[in-house]
Parts: sequence; C-alpha cells; structure tokens
Amino acid sequence: MTTDIYVCSRQGSGGKSKYQKKRDWGRKISSKRTGCPCRLTVKTYPGTSEVLGFYKSDHSHATGDENLKYLRLDKETRLEIETMLRLGVEPKKILENITQGMYHERNLDKTRSAQAHRRDFVTRADVRRIQKIIEEESIRLAAQDGPSVLEWVEKLKDAGHFTKYQCMPAAFMVSSNGKEVTVDHFLATIVEQNPTICPHLFMSDFDWCQLNSIARRYPKFCILLCWWHVLHAWQGHFVTQHYPVLWERLKTWIRITDQEEFNARWAEIKTLAPKSIRDYLETFYMPVVHMWSAVYRSDRSIFETCDTNMLVEAHRQQVMGFEGPDLALKHRMKVVECAELISKEDIQYNPESGKYIIRSQADPEIFYGYEVDLDAYDCTCLSFPLIRFCKHICAVRNHFPEEKLDVPVALLNTHREICSSESSSDDSEEELEEDITQNVDSDRDSRDATAPLQLNEAQHASISDATRVLDRLSIDLAPCISILLAKVKVAPNQHSWSETRAVMGVPVK
Repeated sequence: MTTDIYVCSRQGSGGKSKYQKKRDWGRKISSKRTGCPCRLTVKTYPGTSEVLGFYKSDHSHATGDENLKYLRLDKETRLEIETMLRLGVEPKKILENITQGMYHERNLDKTRSAQAHRRDFVTRADVRRIQKIIEEESIRLAAQDGPSVLEWVEKLKDAGHFTKYQCMPAAFMVSSNGKEVTVDHFLATIVEQNPTICPHLFMSDFDWCQLNSIARRYPKFCILLCWWHVLHAWQGHFVTQHYPVLWERLKTWIRITDQEEFNARWAEIKTLAPKSIRDYLETFYMPVVHMWSAVYRSDRSIFETCDTNMLVEAHRQQVMGFEGPDLALKHRMKVVECAELISKEDIQYNPESGKYIIRSQADPEIFYGYEVDLDAYDCTCLSFPLIRFCKHICAVRNHFPEEKLDVPVALLNTHREICSSESSSDDSEEELEEDITQNVDSDRDSRDATAPLQLNEAQHASISDATRVLDRLSIDLAPCISILLAKVKVAPNQHSWSETRAVMGVPVK
C-alpha cells in the first residue's frame, strides 16, 4: 500500500516547531504557517486500480483573494522573473514590471474593480528566491571553507575592493563551526605565517573555546572580555523589568575604576539580586574579574580604549570617516582647549615635592590633588595615559613657563661668528648673549623650549612641540644662514600614473 498526503500550504512542513516564544508579541506581517488542518490523503493498493481518498476541507484561515499572497507563484510568473534576472534587470525594476504599478495612487480605481491574481502580490523575497536558484548554477561551496573564502576574496579584488583606501591588518575566520579545535587551528595558522606579530591585547566573547585557544597560542598576552557580550549574558539570566535597580547597578558596576568602590557596589548587588543571580556571578564571572572589570583597564592609550570586540564589524562598510592616527591629534586639540579654562589660581606649587597640585574642575571647593611632575612629565589624572598629555600639564606649562632658555656658550660664539657681517665688531659676547636671551624670552612659543627637552629624557616628547621649538631656535640663533630650503606646500597628485610618469621621466618598460 502507498499513502500520499497533500496538505495546505499554510499548514507547514517538517513537524511541529520546537521554538517557544519568550514574549507574546504580535507580528505586523502575519505568518504563512497557521497549522491549517486541511489535507487530502490518497491510498493505492498493489494489484488493483482502486484509489481511496480522504479529504478534510476545513481551513483555519480565510480563502479566496485574502489568501492569494500565501500561494505559490504560477509557472508563467516565475519564468518571467527568471528571464529578466538573466538579462540583468534589477529586482526593483522587476517588481515594477510584474505589478504594473498597481499600488500607485493613480491606479487605485482599477485595483478596486479588477480581479486579483497571485502576481499582484509578488515581493522582493520572491524575486530573491529565484535569483538564488540562478546563482547556484555557477556558485558552489567547496568541501572546505578555505577555497571558497579565497575565491570570494579574489572576486572582491576584481570588483575594485581593497585597492582604494589604507587598511589595517585583519584576519577573518569564516567557518561552519566555532569549536575549540577550529579556533586553535586558525590561531596556529596566524602564528605560523606572522611570527613577528605580537598582539598586546585580545578582546573576546566569554567563550572558553576562544579563550583556551588564545591562551594556548599567545600565553603571555592579556585577554579582555567584551562589555557588550558580558552585559548581554547578565541580562539573559533575569527579567530586567522585575529588577530595574539591579540592572542599573550592573551596567555601572562594570565601568567602575576604583577598587574600593567596585567592592562596595558588589556588596550592594548581592543584597539586590536573587540567589540564582548571585550564584551565577560568583561561579562564572568573579573568578575572571580581571578580564571584564574597568579596575584592570587603566593606563591605556587612546588607541586601546575599545571595550567591545565589534569595532571591525562597525567599520566593515565604512568608506570614509575613520579617524585612525588623527584620533590622538583630535584629543590633543581638545586638551589644549580645556586647559584654557584652568586659571592660575587653581594651581599650587609644592616646593617639597617639586610638583604642581591642580584644583578639580568638577568640585572647585577643594583641591583633589591632581599632581603634575614636569621633570618626569607625568600627571595622576585618569586621562593622562591616553596620549601621555592632559589639560593639567598643559595648564601648568601655560601659567608657569620656564624663565630662561639655557643656551650653550659655544652655540653663542658660533652665532656671533656667522653674523659678524651684520653685527658690529664692538659688540661684546655678553651683549650678544643678553640680546638672544631677551629675544627668546619675548616669544611665547620659546617658553616651551625646556619642556620638550625634559620630555625627551622621559621618552614622552611631543613631536609637534619639538618641531615648533627647533624652528623657533633656528630663526633666533641663525638668522644669517639657511641650511635647508624653505618648505613649499605641494598639492596632492591628481593625475594617473601614465601622466605622472611622463613628468618624472620614468622610462616605459
């Protein structure tokens, strides 16, 4: 005996879904599957032409025109869409041709009087489904992911990608599974092909497959957990609407940088959270607190302030606007602007320690004790490690510049000999030294001269400050000579290589 069962298209196939809704939300677009009980059962028996059938005609949904959009496309419509796709017509244009603009305002009267057809309800998903069938004729995934990815990269290069903008090195693992063996093989390949690259930090999800693989291949480097994934995991273990205060405490707890405040907040969270949440945090997250707490993320540069592992995803399709090295320059400009708001009265000098104490701008009533050490070129504020420069150091340099620049006597004698043609022979060395000292003291730019020298000793010199001071000294101390030609600004090259090659005289190969 052979049994064939024909079911309604809105009944669905594959058995009962195991998905359980977490929230009873309504759908703006109703689902095609309604579990319709309508079906036709046909039975045939060997040795006889008799056919038995049982038809259950009850539908659990509306029929007629209201059900047209849930039916399959007719063969003629599918063939028409396929033909236009093979001719290279865009899906948007295909929809316009199929529906004949029936949803336009000028065709509303015709729509009300005309009979509805399935082609009137063609959507972009229907077109895309046929387009994928056409693509499968020429695109096949290899048995392994590697060859497919390499082929995909070559197609991107042929299309003009990766040839226009400067990029940062990145390695992507495109795989059908994320098991530890797969991740470990991926990292082992990177280590083998790039033995000289030594990452300083790793940002990862709380996935032991990734964490174990990283620790195995890069055992000496720091591993941090992504804040977004940590908070997302916490949020999934309780209903935030039932514990709004607890959820607010958890979101700020992860960002606390002071150890005592962190411990106090943890004690408060344990009083607010139910036992299941306390056990969950104590079991999984407190043993690895150094991976996710901001207490252990201090003294980082501005290029290390990322707290999620999704920056590459965020900039994946970004063509312009990524700041890159300009990020430090923008922060420095902001620091200089904020330093102007600090007055001289907000700064005190401690002669015993040789340091400057800066009043907090957030609470002007007291001195919080931001200490600036110009000799070591260091500050105790939290923003100093970003670019090794902060508004407190800038304010001290503005209000307490060095009085004089210590110019070597040999340099003064050389300057006198070079400028002898323009200076009077009766000028004494003391008078020349006094003139140079007054000239240097009168120019504000030269007041930063000693600071860069001290920065150089501490290996935290500012390139821009040093360049400005050297230019100033070259003008003041050697006005009679010009070792290098004056800087000339040249517009960026806007021509093709063939035009540039002719100007530069490069022979054609």
